[in-house]
Amino acid sequence: MKPPRAIKPAALLGLVIALTGCAPYSLDGKVISGAMPMVMLVGADDPRLQQPGISGAFIDAMIDPDKLSREHGGSTLTDGSGAFSMPIDQAGAGFLIYDVRVVAQATGYKPTEKTMRLPGDGKQLLIVLTPGTGKYLPPKGDILKDTMDKSKPYLND
Repeated sequence: MKPPRAIKPAALLGLVIALTGCAPYSLDGKVISGAMPMVMLVGADDPRLQQPGISGAFIDAMIDPDKLSREHGGSTLTDGSGAFSMPIDQAGAGFLIYDVRVVAQATGYKPTEKTMRLPGDGKQLLIVLTPGTGKYLPPKGDILKDTMDKSKPYLND
């Protein structure tokens, strides 16, 4: 007896997730100084990755930051050339679709952040920090508390 057609794609998808879920994934990139703060995805051959970098910058990643099930993806410091490689221990990272909030800050620079899709292989983050002072303040509010507050009018006491 042959298995139903729907089982074959489901089994294949399960196998791919199991194999890629165990493969190490890292968020790689470089932090440089510039006139406008930004976090962007670039190809590994982007010439800006060859610019002098900011040593000791702190990079933090939050997986699915706008969901209740958000998880800390990792954090790291840049090396002497401003480069970083942050392991992301999330099942299917680099294969499945996840959002990631990347925050970068360094002494003598204004912090910056961006929420984007977790990039696939072959892409690197280029983070540009502008000189100045400042401290990163995480977004205000607690998602769970905000949700409960908004639902109060609909709940019976």
